[in-house]
Amino acid sequence: MHIDVEYKLLRSSINYFIGMAENAISYVNHTFNQIKPSQINLVISHKRIKKEDFNNPLNLIVDHRSRDIAEYLKYLFFNNCYDYVEIKKLFEKLSLDQFSYQLIYARLLFPTYYFDLYDNIINRNTSEEEILTIIKRVEEYEDYLENIYTIINNFKQIEKVNWL
Repeated sequence: MHIDVEYKLLRSSINYFIGMAENAISYVNHTFNQIKPSQINLVISHKRIKKEDFNNPLNLIVDHRSRDIAEYLKYLFFNNCYDYVEIKKLFEKLSLDQFSYQLIYARLLFPTYYFDLYDNIINRNTSEEEILTIIKRVEEYEDYLENIYTIINNFKQIEKVNWL
């Protein structure tokens, strides 16, 4: 595959993000097996939270409400505007059930931000060096996940991801 030769940054980072994706998928499967919701209410959500695309009707999808919340939390992180006090206030207002909190956390684990950028790089819409903006913040994002976990556990006890 040409990724080995042409995209050295992608090659050196992809296994970590595939591992995160696998963790997220396992977390979702465990959540469904553990909680077994009798009914899942769907809402209109955003595929991604982006300021420039927020009101675009092509950016909408039917999904669980956890999608918008998780995408918003990712948006806050990757735009360097997160504040744990404000995030806690957000969760206080939402008053979610355990299933929703665990779906939010699973979605935070899934590195959509990396895979979206990966696609743009492979399709030659973005320079490979752009991936460094994500790679350089891996430890900070892991800390972010840990802090979000702690905040959520103020409201509901959710499953821990042991490597965080």
